[in-house]
Amino acid sequence: MVALGGELSLWNPLLLDWLVWMRKARPEIAIHAQVGVPDQLIEQLRTGVLDIAVLYAPKLLPGFRVELLVEEQLVLVRTADRDGEPAGSKHYVYVDWGPLFAAQHDASSSAFGEPGLMVGLGPLGLSYILRAGGMGYFRRGAAAPYIETGQLEVVEGAPEFTYPGLCRLSGSKRGASRRAGGAARPEASCEMIVAPRREAKWLEGRIATD
Repeated sequence: MVALGGELSLWNPLLLDWLVWMRKARPEIAIHAQVGVPDQLIEQLRTGVLDIAVLYAPKLLPGFRVELLVEEQLVLVRTADRDGEPAGSKHYVYVDWGPLFAAQHDASSSAFGEPGLMVGLGPLGLSYILRAGGMGYFRRGAAAPYIETGQLEVVEGAPEFTYPGLCRLSGSKRGASRRAGGAARPEASCEMIVAPRREAKWLEGRIATD
């Protein structure tokens, strides 16, 4: 069994695609999948509960191997009223995308003023402005469907920020890779997550039993 945890916003579509692909490509490997917040996932990885944690811009700690999976852009979007004019553009919703975003954002946030709402989860902030109106920074991929339908529009000239999605594994093969009963777990690799987006041959040799 491979135990994998990821942030909520990474499950659809990246990790969901991976689960479906693994079921078809390696049905003999059981998967334990769970959702969590970054600090919780890192602690579970450290204690051996998880084999792999997939997070956005996590803290860099010693003893872990980290690989880049995806690199998204955070873009400023706003809702539009029925006539196509900006609606609620002064109602700024601040999403906590982590310390790197906070530092970059603070350097260019004079135009926003004090946010009317601060949230710690991107999907929550996006759902809020879609219902109540406003603007905020969100992942381009998450906002794209609403931009296409005209519900949201990108604020031209606003700065954009890079937001990396990282795959993190413990630095060793972990004594925890064996269950209490002595059964071996497959060795986990970040390549397992990338595989559905590449040729199947990339997976060969990436999951080896102890």
